[in-house]
Amino acid sequence: MTMETQNQITGIELALMTVGGPKRTRRTRLAQKVGVTRQTVFNWCKQGEIPVNQVRKVSDVLKLPPHLLNSLFAEV
Repeated sequence: MTMETQNQITGIELALMTVGGPKRTRRTRLAQKVGVTRQTVFNWCKQGEIPVNQVRKVSDVLKLPPHLLNSLFAEV
C-alpha cells in the first residue's frame, strides 16, 4: 500500500466529518439525519464504506457528490 493510498479518506469518514459535532456523537447524528439506526452506521464504519443502495440518500442529505461517498460512483 502506498503512502498516497493510506492517506485517502473513506466515504464514511467524510460523511461523519460532514455531520460534525463531537466525535463520539457523529455516528448517532449521521444515523438520525439519514434515517437509519446507529448500528447501521456502525456497520458502515466497520465495512469502511457506505453501501451502494444508501449512497444517494446520504448524498442528498449531506449535499456531497456520490463519488466521494463510494468509489463505485466514480466520475469517468
